[in-house]
Amino acid sequence: MRKMFVALFATMCVGLSAGDSLPTLIKRFERGSWGYQELTVDLGSHYSEEYRNYNFPSLDTSDPNEYDDSADESIYDMQYYGYDVSFRYDRQKESERTCYDFMFQPSYDWSSREYEYREYTSNDGHTEKTGDETVKKHFLRVRQSLNSQHYFNDDYYVAFNTAFDGSRQDKKNYYIDGDTYEKEVKDLDIMAYLGLGRGRLRDVTNVVRAKWMADRLRYYHNIELNDEQILLLAQYLDKQTAYTNILDWYRDASDATFWRDVMDDLGLQLTYDQFLDMTREARSGTLLNRKQGLRYEIDCFYKYAYYDYKSCQESFGEYTNKEETEKPSYGLYGSVGYWNNVSVQSQISFSLPVRYSITSSKSTVESTIAGQYEKDEETMDFTLLSAVPSASYLLQLTDRIGLEVTTSVGYYMFEKDVEYSYLSFDEYVKITAYLNESTRLVGTSGYTEVNYFDDDAIENGGRQYDYWYLV
Repeated sequence: MRKMFVALFATMCVGLSAGDSLPTLIKRFERGSWGYQELTVDLGSHYSEEYRNYNFPSLDTSDPNEYDDSADESIYDMQYYGYDVSFRYDRQKESERTCYDFMFQPSYDWSSREYEYREYTSNDGHTEKTGDETVKKHFLRVRQSLNSQHYFNDDYYVAFNTAFDGSRQDKKNYYIDGDTYEKEVKDLDIMAYLGLGRGRLRDVTNVVRAKWMADRLRYYHNIELNDEQILLLAQYLDKQTAYTNILDWYRDASDATFWRDVMDDLGLQLTYDQFLDMTREARSGTLLNRKQGLRYEIDCFYKYAYYDYKSCQESFGEYTNKEETEKPSYGLYGSVGYWNNVSVQSQISFSLPVRYSITSSKSTVESTIAGQYEKDEETMDFTLLSAVPSASYLLQLTDRIGLEVTTSVGYYMFEKDVEYSYLSFDEYVKITAYLNESTRLVGTSGYTEVNYFDDDAIENGGRQYDYWYLV
């Protein structure tokens, strides 16, 4: 794993060293009154595999029978299959005072997992394999978000953001002894933010595309475009995204009258082959989206979370368990984000979100074991302080293949009725390969490590773990 990220870091340095005049072009680029708007519809399927190693931080290995649950280590090998559809609408009009993006995404996952368990068997701390488990799970999820900024001058804005995340999960476990376990889980999260911010995040994808085209023309045909021509080309590309009725965007270049008009305005007399070379990437529309700008914001927010859990297991006869939890919370949220395109191929970004929240949790647990019914209610108040700085590097390898590497470190501290803290470390790699303007292949892999600072964290469900995943 370390070797892979060393290689990625070396690649990043090469990309950064290939700087060009793109930052200057971005500063000079002025979007016309048409602005930028885009509707994206994605239909996809995915397969992923995950390896995870859990351990319990407060378990005394010298006396493994100190707790009823004596398993100190669990090794999971998982496979997932899923389908999803998403709708996203982005709009940025620099001549207007409002920017917003809207996302709606339903998804369905079916997974088959093979678990291998290891448990302590003696006081010397050795482990041995004690069981296997097969799990079949169906998972339905719907997400929706709306992020908007309403500018009252060129720099300052009022932000209003909402998010909805709801899911239902049905899972059945098959054990090697023939026993089964069934579970049904429903989750609901609703959030609303209201705040003030400064800065404007610009979509500069078309400036990058124009510069990419100019570089191709210079490299293959020794034809140099000046900055004014590149900026004019970027404005044409930007204008085209707002007028989807220009059908010749997707036709053969010989019929692309829109492009012929662009060439005339640029004052270029190109042969047919030169025209094809210059416009190949732009007509396919396959470069990764680029952002530019510095923005910081502070919000007050309200969140409502609901959790409904039901389960039953054959080996216990009439064993059933039902848990219902409500968690309303409110607090403050602050964030700083910076995105910069240092070259045609390279984009770097940094972000730091900080959150402080006050939560009141009320849980009701009902269980029946062999005809014996029990009911328990618990109310818990706690605060959460979290900070999750992250850095990302995007490298456009070719006009159809892009690589993105993200690293983040998260610190979470709980107080009042719950008192513990933990640190998480994430590394994430994403490769996108476009087959054409509407079809792409996406591969992701990553590594996550979580460490609790409090040995009593296990009483609150905390488990130290590290895992890698491949999607």
